[in-house]
Amino acid sequence: MKRLLCLSLALIIILALVACGSKKTDGEPTTQPTEGTQATVKQTEKPAETNAETLAQDNTAAVQEAVLGKLISYTEKEGDGEPIITGLRLTGNRAGTGEGINGKKPSTDNIRSVFELNEWIEIYPETKVQTGLAAVVVPHSDDPEAYKNSVKTPEDAPSVKLEKPEEDGYLWGSLYLNPEDWPAGLYDLVITADHKPVASVVIRLYAESELDGKTDAELEQLMNNAG
Repeated sequence: MKRLLCLSLALIIILALVACGSKKTDGEPTTQPTEGTQATVKQTEKPAETNAETLAQDNTAAVQEAVLGKLISYTEKEGDGEPIITGLRLTGNRAGTGEGINGKKPSTDNIRSVFELNEWIEIYPETKVQTGLAAVVVPHSDDPEAYKNSVKTPEDAPSVKLEKPEEDGYLWGSLYLNPEDWPAGLYDLVITADHKPVASVVIRLYAESELDGKTDAELEQLMNNAG
């Protein structure tokens, strides 16, 4: 009898332990994330960070293209691979002197690029093309590819035909922006050949009289800092 009683007690204890173990197991997750699953999560997060960095770099590149007074060429003359516009000189009739900022030679950079609204912008392109050239001023675009194929111009955008003068070094054409129609800010002066963009330069237009009294050195400083 004692042996039978001991066996019964032992069986009851074993059944109780099994029941406790089952309850504990039921309350826990049946599966755990494997190392492979964790690696997959990390891999899907990383490209998102890389894409954000890439977009930021792309935006920075676009902004860096908007350098005041830098000539950007879009097409090359057929045959010799030479850009149609090899240099550009811009002058104005309100600010600067002929010996200073208005006396620059045609160039691909450091072109005069600060003017007042209502100031005549005088254009002197350096090119072998003699006909079919024109210039138009439009609000600045941050997209460096904006004028590769065409230029969309507002209906009242200032424009002028560029005609080769009889003597070298003379004016090809001039235009201005009426302050009643246009605000101060960044603009693109785009040169076209047979209505197709061939070059552009970023300029900044200030409010009327804002540049009064400024020296050539001060205007140069604005060109360096206003881009």
